[in-house]
Order: sequence, then C-alpha cells, then structure tokens
Amino acid sequence: MSQARRKSSQPQTVPLAQRLRWPLGLALGLALVIGGGFIAQQWLAEFEGPAFETLVIKGERRQLSPDHIRAQVKPALESGYFGADLSGLRQNLEAEPWVASVSVRRQWPSTLELTVREQVPVAIWNRQGFLNHSGDFFVPREIHEEPGFLPELNGPEGSESEVLDRYRDFQEQLDRIGLVAETVTLSERRAWQMGLMEGPTLYLGRQDGERRFTRFVSVAYPALKQAGRFQLDDLDYIDMRYTNGFSLAPKVASGASETEDAGNG
Repeated sequence: MSQARRKSSQPQTVPLAQRLRWPLGLALGLALVIGGGFIAQQWLAEFEGPAFETLVIKGERRQLSPDHIRAQVKPALESGYFGADLSGLRQNLEAEPWVASVSVRRQWPSTLELTVREQVPVAIWNRQGFLNHSGDFFVPREIHEEPGFLPELNGPEGSESEVLDRYRDFQEQLDRIGLVAETVTLSERRAWQMGLMEGPTLYLGRQDGERRFTRFVSVAYPALKQAGRFQLDDLDYIDMRYTNGFSLAPKVASGASETEDAGNG
C-alpha cells in the first residue's frame, strides 16, 4: 500500500478553536438579538413619543359635551403618542352613563381620534333612570338636552327587557287605532296594566295579557266609539280581566281603580 493511501485513511483532526467557532458565533448572535431587543424595549418604554396636538371626536352626541370628553381624555393626551394607555382610556369613557361604546385610535404624528356612540334612551324605567334599545338600564348624572316624550315603564328588577318588549308589542297594535301607551307596568305579582295617554288605565291581569289587550283593540275600543257614551279621557279605567267582556269606570268612580288584582286575575 502506498504511503499516500495510508495518509488519507487516517482520521483528520480539526482544531478545537475551529470546532467551537460556529457555536460561539451562534451564541454571540443570540445574545446580541436578545440584548438588542431588551434595550429596544427599554427605549420604547421610556420614549413616549410626540405629544398629541389634535383630538378628533366623531359620533352624534346630544348629552355628552366635547369639554367633558376632553377632560376625560386629558391624561392620555399628556402621555404622548406611544405612552398613551388607549385601552384604559376606552374603559374610562365607557364607564360614563351616557356612553354606549367608544373606539380609540392614533393617527401619526400627533392626532388622537375617538368615535363615541351615545346611549339613546327609549323609555323611563321605574322613575329612576332610562332603558336603551336593548333594554339596558342606565342612570345619567346629568341631562343636558331633554329627550322628549318617553313611555314610563315599571317592573321588578331584572324584567327590563321583558317589559320593554311588551310595550313595543302593545304600541304596535295601538298605532293602528291612533292611541299611545304612556305607561306599562308589570307588578310583583306578574299582573300587567297600561296607561293610555290622556286616557284610562287598562287592567290586563296576570294571565293572557296579550290576548286581553288584543280584545281591547279589536272589540272594546270599537264598541266604545260606536256607543259614543264615553270618551277615553272621561274614563278612569277599563278592566279587561273577564272571559267574554270588560268593565269600565268613569273618573268620578276613581276609588274603584285601587283594586288592581280584582276580577279574574
């Protein structure tokens, strides 16, 4: 065997420094990346960016004044473009009774934009606050603009959506005959009654309230109009808690209206 072949068959030895070169380089690279990321994070945490110079408030508002919103936003404006806590700002604004929802975003280099959706009251609840379209109860601290006519709804705690839905069903039928529900009440004993605007109270009882109300619209009211004996504003109440009829009382007999759960229930 030749000397050249004997030399090539022997294992080659790689110097230690060369074997460690790539692991050391990789470790050094990772250290630089991690260290650089940590430094960048520290730098961003300390650098709040340019101050906000412009506040843009979008959304239709009747009860929320721009000055009030600016006062709520002021701490975020002072924190700078990067340092502002937009999530905390949104939560603070949504805690305001008149605020339904808020979206917040930055616009480079110095603008903060708010889109505010204001609560829209559709009814008064238990003479304590308002209900919105979803039946959510809210109590504003101030009312800057009168909301106009709102029905007065009453009921036990937790029945807000149920009473609002029943009011809507009632009013849809009343629209056909040109009447307006001023109050709708669900008592603790689950009895329904309604007050007509410039008219009597309707007693509907605990059972079959919707059917009894439909009977008022389709039978009782047309009969009263045809008879011509009473105008609605002359009546104290109309009691629909009868199987095949109804009773009524003129305002001079108002004492009879105290017996809410009399009759068939």
